[in-house]
Amino acid sequence: MRAAVYARVSTEKQAEKYSLPTQKKLCVELCQKNNWEVVEILVDDGYSGSLFEERPAFSRLLSLAQRRKIDVIVVTDVDRLARPDNLVDMGRLQQVLITTHVKLATLGGRISDLSNSSDWFFSSLESLMAGWERKKIKERVKRVVKEKKRQGFFWGVVEPSGYRWEGKNLVLRETREVRFGKHKGRKYTIFSADEIREIFDLYLAGHSVKTIAKRLNTTDSVVGPILDRAMFYAGWILEDYKDKHRHSRRADRMRKPLAKGLHPPIISEFEAKRVLKLRNEVHRYYKTTREKFPTYGLIKCGICGAPLNIQLAVKPSGRKYYYYICANRKFARLKDIKPCPLKWKRVDEIETQVWAMFERIITTPEVVFSLMKESRSHSDELREKLLRLEKDILDLSQRKRRLWDLFEFANTKEEVSNLKSRLERVELELAVKRQRKTEVEADLAMQESIPERSREITEVLRMLGDIVSEANEEERRELLRKVFSEVVLEEDGTLSYKVQVPVFKQESECASLTKQHPIMG
Repeated sequence: MRAAVYARVSTEKQAEKYSLPTQKKLCVELCQKNNWEVVEILVDDGYSGSLFEERPAFSRLLSLAQRRKIDVIVVTDVDRLARPDNLVDMGRLQQVLITTHVKLATLGGRISDLSNSSDWFFSSLESLMAGWERKKIKERVKRVVKEKKRQGFFWGVVEPSGYRWEGKNLVLRETREVRFGKHKGRKYTIFSADEIREIFDLYLAGHSVKTIAKRLNTTDSVVGPILDRAMFYAGWILEDYKDKHRHSRRADRMRKPLAKGLHPPIISEFEAKRVLKLRNEVHRYYKTTREKFPTYGLIKCGICGAPLNIQLAVKPSGRKYYYYICANRKFARLKDIKPCPLKWKRVDEIETQVWAMFERIITTPEVVFSLMKESRSHSDELREKLLRLEKDILDLSQRKRRLWDLFEFANTKEEVSNLKSRLERVELELAVKRQRKTEVEADLAMQESIPERSREITEVLRMLGDIVSEANEEERRELLRKVFSEVVLEEDGTLSYKVQVPVFKQESECASLTKQHPIMG
């Protein structure tokens, strides 16, 4: 029988216990014991079991199985292939093994043929039991961690900025340290206690986050979270995240104190409360930006397509002016890119033009009809772009299949490595093209859904006019954001608009306007 050996570790700590050489050695010995021919040894170093198609060696393994190049897969344990508590991935793996009649062998001595009903039942039962045990372990660990935090212990592998580990306790750090992260090229800075003290002193003295970041040779995305965890640096242990997978940045940062910590404080509680009060005021300012400027979040750059941000400029006379500036110009230095050439534009001028267009749309149906004519010509451009993307996707898919076939003729590690890098580039380009195709299809569907009947458009615009005349300022702002799907500031300073107007097929459906747009009720 032809066998493929698969080994995987996700972390350095796991590699110490189940090292890749040990996994490969045990699996090869099992193959020799059963007189199986080892076709290929596949290794995923540093990939989590939660990743299914993103693991290169695992994708190669599935490809070998689907092309009938192997008869059995040898692993130390089933959890090397997929997490037992992830029933979706386990089901996908079982489906591949059933359709290809590939067997699964583990070090426990069990050789499972999932096309056999008995083997499939016992394999599924083992996966369910392993998943149940894994969830029970997680619950026990969470209870222990929560109790440790209540006792004042900091729980984490990496020490926070300002501290270092001394045994099982946190002590003040004397020097700054730069460490490299798990992913290639990613690094993070652990500041000294004096630098943390300086960050809070400068912020309380009135310096901005960007000024502090520039002074410490870092970015504001590093300084901001440190300020938001002020109570930790005052000697408190903070609460856990409410939801680690879906939480707002504010809920993530502004966690409440849970218990008095055992680590030494860097700042006082009074200073921490002052910092958090200032940070909350800044957050409220950002939150009210959309209320002040209805076009904020709608307007985009006509050159590079990036969103426009609001920049405050104070003249020598003391007067304040707000300007729209392209994000790729404002943050060009941080992104290490060439600044966008779009000129600054006064926010009040843009707001005036957008409100004037909004009034014209409500009162003059001919404006909408002209936009519809422009959209029809735009639909033709989208169809041509969609055809080009489909052709590119087909070519890339063929290139990907040819690269997979070349793996059979690769004899050296250099050739395999070269093929893997080429395959990764093709897959990345293919993903970008598919994403772009999805966006173009959505734009085309929106354009083609514009109705041709002018009477219905006129009726809906009349209804919108009645609603606007009775709406307050807040409702008018929300209505403007519903009518305009996008506003583009062109290079010459003019504005172009994408309008979405609700149109109903029957007169009885006009009553549903308040349901589709609650703000209009």
